[in-house]
This record gives sequence, C-alpha cells and structure tokens, in this order.
Amino acid sequence: MSQRSCFFMRWFSFVMFLLILPLVSSFEITEIMYAPDSDIGGSSNEWVEVFSGDSTVNLSSCIFNGNEIDTNLTIDANSYFVIVRDKGAFEEVYGVPIPIIETSFGRGLSNNGGEIEFSCADEEDTVTYQDTYAKKNSKTLEKNKKGQWKESLREKGTPGTQNSNYQLSYDYTPIEITEVMPDPFGSDDRVKPEGEWVELYNSGKDTILLNELVLYDSDEDHELYITNTNTNSNELCGGCYVIIYRNGDGDFDLSKNNDAVRLYSGYPIADNVLIDEMTYSNAIEGNSFSKFEDGWSMTIPTPGKENVFTSSCDWEVSIDTVNSIFKKDDFEFVVTVQRKHGEPQEITVKGEIEDLFGRTIKEYTPWTKKEITTKNTKKYSPNLKEDVYQLHFWIEGLVCEDMSVDDNEYKTLFAINPQYKESASSLSIEQLYLGKDEEARWGEQVRVKLDVYKGDETKHAVQMWVEKEGERVSATTKVNVHDPFKHYPLTLPLQMDANCNNKIDDGKVTLVVEAFGLHEEHEFRMEGVSKKICKDYLDYVKEDRKERKKKQRFRYDVTRLPTTVESGGYLPLSVQVVNDDAFHLYDLWAYVYRGSKCYSCAEGAREDSMQQFSLSEKEAKVLDFILPLDEEMEGEYSIKIKLRKDGQKTTKDLTKKIVVVAPKVNVVEESVRVVGVSEENNQEEDVVFRRSPLSSSTGAVIYESSSTKAFNMIPYVLILSLILLGVVVWRKK
Repeated sequence: MSQRSCFFMRWFSFVMFLLILPLVSSFEITEIMYAPDSDIGGSSNEWVEVFSGDSTVNLSSCIFNGNEIDTNLTIDANSYFVIVRDKGAFEEVYGVPIPIIETSFGRGLSNNGGEIEFSCADEEDTVTYQDTYAKKNSKTLEKNKKGQWKESLREKGTPGTQNSNYQLSYDYTPIEITEVMPDPFGSDDRVKPEGEWVELYNSGKDTILLNELVLYDSDEDHELYITNTNTNSNELCGGCYVIIYRNGDGDFDLSKNNDAVRLYSGYPIADNVLIDEMTYSNAIEGNSFSKFEDGWSMTIPTPGKENVFTSSCDWEVSIDTVNSIFKKDDFEFVVTVQRKHGEPQEITVKGEIEDLFGRTIKEYTPWTKKEITTKNTKKYSPNLKEDVYQLHFWIEGLVCEDMSVDDNEYKTLFAINPQYKESASSLSIEQLYLGKDEEARWGEQVRVKLDVYKGDETKHAVQMWVEKEGERVSATTKVNVHDPFKHYPLTLPLQMDANCNNKIDDGKVTLVVEAFGLHEEHEFRMEGVSKKICKDYLDYVKEDRKERKKKQRFRYDVTRLPTTVESGGYLPLSVQVVNDDAFHLYDLWAYVYRGSKCYSCAEGAREDSMQQFSLSEKEAKVLDFILPLDEEMEGEYSIKIKLRKDGQKTTKDLTKKIVVVAPKVNVVEESVRVVGVSEENNQEEDVVFRRSPLSSSTGAVIYESSSTKAFNMIPYVLILSLILLGVVVWRKK
C-alpha cells in the first residue's frame, strides 16, 4: 500500500470516529431543577439528573460545569443519578434512594436560562435551557423520548424515575380539527358536557400533551386555553379524539352565522404557530360541522367518535306529567315535540287519552303541519273522572327518514284518585243490592257496597246495621281494615231480623255505617217477611240463635270483572277477602283457561299471579289482578280464582266466564258479578249488576252515590306497569 493510500485511510478513520462519537455517548442529562422556589429549599436545592445509558459511568474523571467531581463512585448501566448543590436540602425534600453526588454549582444555575455541561473522560453532554418553563413553580425541565424539553407534569419533578412527559410528543403537526358544535341545544356557554365544543384528532402514533395549546374563533382576542377543566384529558393518544368544551368561557364564542375555529401552539397568536383551522356559516341548532375526506358537512354530532355522514333526521315527542297519580282537579300534562337532529320542517302531532279498556276518551291534535325549528310545547288540563288512563301521542307524516323511530311515539300511564295524598279518612254507601221490586224482606240477607278510604288512621273497625225508630232490626256486620292510606271498595252481607211475628212494622228503615269516627246513613224500604224463613218460626229462632253464637266465617268475593275484554289485552280483576275470628295466612291467584290450556300464563305456571297475604281477626282486604291475555283469542273462556288458607291442600275456588273479542271494540259493556263463597258449603251465591260505560247503572241497584267506583289507583298503575314490562321481556325472548 502506497504512502498516499495509508494517509487517506487514516484520515477517513478519524472522520468516522468524530461522526460516531456523539452517537455512542453512554449518558445524557435528562432533568433539570434550575429555579426551585422557597417551598422546596430555594437555590440551594438546584440539581441535575443524569441517565447512565448502556454503560457504567465512573465518576472519578467527570466534570460538571467546569468543576471536578470529587468521588470514585461508579454508576451502573441504565441507572439514574443526581448531581446536587446541597445534598442535605435535596434529601429533605425527596429522600429518594438513588446515588446523590454533591458538587460545586459555582454561582448556581441561572434562573434566566443557561448552559449545563457534564463530561466524563472522552464523553460529554451539553444542554442549553431557557426560562420559558419550570421557573420558580416547583417543577422541573424534563426531556422526553424524542429529546424535547418541556415542563414536568408533576410538582418537584421526578428525580430517579422516568420523566413524567417521557412518552409525550410535542410535535403538534398530527393534530387536526375534525368536528365543531357552534350552536348546541340550550345555552352556548353551559358547563361541559353541554354547550359549544370542538373535537381534535391525533393522526399520529405518539401521545401529545395539549395543555399549551389555545383555540381561537375569528377574533384573535377570543382565546380558549386547553386545560384539565375543559377536557376529559389533556393527553391525546395516537389515533384518538378529544373534546374541548367552551365550559362557560366568556371570550371564546362561536357565531351561528359565520365564524372560524383556529388551533394555535399558544397565546398570543403573533408569537405562536397555527396548527389547524376551519371556517363555517349558517349553523343549525343541534347540528355539528364534521370533517370528511372531501371537506366539511353539517351532520349529526358524533363527539369523540369517527364522523358519520347522514341526511336523516331525528324528531322526538314526549309528555311531561310531573307525577303519575293526581287528584281530579290537579291533572295537567305538557306535550313537547323536538328536533334532535336534521333540519327544521313541518310537523304534525296527534294524541289521545285511553281508559283501562283501550277506549278513546279524548283526542288531541296539538300541531298540524306546523313549521318547527327546534321544539314546541303545549299544555292540557282535561277534566277526567276517577280511573286509570293511558296518554298516547305520536308524530305523523315525517318527510325525512327518522333515524330513531322509537321516540316518534310516547305512552305513559296515570291515575285520577281523589284520595291521593289525603290523610283524612272517608266513608260512603255506594250501592244496595235488592230484589227486582227494589225492596228487602225481613229475614233476608242484603248486600251493601261501601267505599272506604283509610287515611292516617289508627282505628280499623268498619261496622254496619239497620235501624227502625232507633232500634236495631238486623245483625251487626263488622270487618277490620288495617292498611293506612288505602282505598277499600267493600261488598258486605247484612242479615235482617226475621220478624216472623210481625212485631216490626214494614216501611222505611235506616242503614247505618260507622268507621274511623265517621257516620253514614241511607234509607230503604222493608216489605213483608221471608216465607221460607218463617215457615217454621220456632226452628228459625233456634237456628238463628246458633248462627249468632258461631264465629264469623271467612268469605271472599269477586268485586270487579268485565264481561268482555280484547284479545292480547289485559283482564282487570278484583277480589275481596273477609277473614274470620282468627289470624290466617292466605294464597290467592287467578288465571284464564279453556280446556286444559291456560291463556294468561305466557310460558309460566298458573300460580304466577299468586299473591300471599295475612289477615288478622275480621280483617278485610281487596286484592287487584291484571291478567295478560294471549293473542288471537276469541269466544268464551273461563276464569279460575283459587284461595288457599294456611297452606291447606284443598283450595276454595270460584269459576267465572269471560268473553274475549278481537281488538279495538268500540262499545264495551261492563258487567260485575258479586260472587260469595262461604267456608261451610263452598257454594256460589250470585248477585249480578251490569253497567254501561256511558250511562248510569241500571238493574237491581236502588241507590248509587255521586262518587265514582274507581279502584285503588296506585296498585293498578304499579301492577300494570310491571305486567307490561314482563310481557315485553317475554315476547323478546
């Protein structure tokens, strides 16, 4: 090899050494505390963190800012150590178990920025820092994995551990504005997650810290700093979205007509870099501007998600009733139709009130082809009698494709109950069931229907008897009602004296009912004696004396049952149970059947409707059922009502008939049969009355009060709601 070639090879090797040398430096300065405030020791607690890298570092030959380090300590590879100005001050604040090397800092690290040099043998690392960050705020300058220096996210820094911003990028070029909500429903400056907002997207791979960035509208003085309070996170991961909320800010204010959204690296605009911007015009309330590959479009908001272009709409109708149970004069409701997404258009809304049998009671048309921009409301206060009802409103004839048709219709149950929240008890005589001649005979049993409401009351006895000229001419019927704040529609028997010797004159008598300190009376006529009872008067007297000495027998009656119901609907049924003279446990259930098949059991058992309860001495209770009927039923079916006492194997049964018709019957005649079963002979005793829904009662009723015969509304609302939910769940299986 010639001398010239040897020279060239040596020169090339030297140049390569100089190029490679910086790349193989085994250590680097990673954190600087240059301006600690007085709370953590002031200037005496200045320190610099160094990471050893892939090789060990022998500190015996190291120099820090021109001052030799007086130690023979060797630092392991991939380890941290700190060079401190005052070891005692550092340990008092941090106390971390890492190598601490105390050395001279000369006049100290400059609070206005400066240069730091650290070298060992042939290796050196130099950092030039500025006072833009971490100046007397208990934070440090930290170096991330890309070599960028930023302020630490943790107070006092992270000496001896990975820097708090190590994984974060400060390259803002991957950030873009992808969605803007300039005109939300409600106030624009409401706190998050309401009000105006801007969506950002990180198209890169690294997480980016956002807390230095600032949003502006078209006015450079209208800034919105991105902070932890107006976002869910100030760290934006790669491929992720983040929402920046206005959150009550008074400067940043997006116009509904024409405006811009601009993202800068900081404040003010003149000293910072524009990262991304967009402009828009003619915003529609509730719609956002979303970015797509071919530009910006107004569409349905998708905050925090990939934008979806759609030309569909979303309209909603709702009903606000405040409550579900009302007194007669307190009922009112508000209907609201609202555009949730899409453009304003002409809207038609209709509605109706239905009773428990599906009959339309009232009809409404609050809007017919009404141009609605955002929402409209209308209030109604109908006058309704006591009953359970359903409110039903719906949107008709939408010209756009509604993306969520479920909210185009709204149904809700409510009840009118005059005793709602009433603490005072009430008592009234509703009906007397007599013969066709509308008179009773001596020795007969008269049935009396009472309307009893027990409010905030400790008394529990309900008693009734018949008087003539101040003398009692009947036995006394007594029952106990224990549950307060409950409505009791009771039907009770009353035994008239035999009067076989005609000592009591025929004519007017007075029915007397007392309960809770209340007193009610009603007159009716007695005419003649029962020939059957008085055929052998002496035998009757003996038998009557025996009967009066006997304990009261338990009875149970069907007190409400329509004769006709619709297929696929619900059968309301009420049963009254009057206990005997001792405490007992009862099971009561009912079902609809024909042949061997049950038509109200869904896929469950016939006992699914069972109600378990206990009654004390002479207590009365009314139990309500609403039985769900199968679809496609038609014709006559049977209803079985079964009562089990104290777990006995034998049950006391009632069987009634019901006619099931196709849905949407216009006129329904309701018939109630009051059926009693005695414990002694288990035989039915029928008293029938029929009632047209649009007229007064007729037949064997000689007296009817002006108050309605509605049931206890609260159980109906709750039971019907639970049954509706159960049917929906069953049908979805």
